Amino acid sequence: MKPPPPAKPPSLKERIENNLVVFFLGALLTGFLAGIGAYQAALKLIDYRPVSNESQRAQRAELDRRGKDIAALKAELKSAETRVREQRWLRIRGVAGLDGSHARVIIRVNGRAYSYPSRIPWNRLGPGMSPEEFPLEIDAKTYEVSFELLVVAGEQFRRYQSQEVIAVRSLPFEGEYKIQAAKLDERDAPGG
Repeated sequence: MKPPPPAKPPSLKERIENNLVVFFLGALLTGFLAGIGAYQAALKLIDYRPVSNESQRAQRAELDRRGKDIAALKAELKSAETRVREQRWLRIRGVAGLDGSHARVIIRVNGRAYSYPSRIPWNRLGPGMSPEEFPLEIDAKTYEVSFELLVVAGEQFRRYQSQEVIAVRSLPFEGEYKIQAAKLDERDAPGG
């Protein structure tokens, strides 16, 4: 029998493949390097920039300050919503002293004119006159009110005006206003 030929020394590849510890550590190192490469590629893909702790603290402080500003603005908005004033109205209830006459009342509130009656040219004065309401400015603190009365009785036309402008500062307010006859010029006489 012939002695077996001398064994060929194993190659480096065979030595690494046959050594489990070296093979396992190599695979682990390869996986780790592939993970780092993928991580770096993902950071470039999303355009990531590292932020220092100092910058993070400054950004958190700014975020907290803006959060407080938003909370203050929300509180102010809620307060403003509750302060929205309700609509106020001017109500004409009637005219006394010229019963049976046909008339039109012109009310001036802060320079704005309201005409009663608003749907027909004239209203008969006296008991049972229909009341009418007119919306007033919501944000006005004072209402300066004056009246003018145009009366037609038969062939006569008369004009009455309030002598003073009443300043109404607190509401609700109810009052009677006295008006005085005004002299008519020829040009103030009603035409046909």
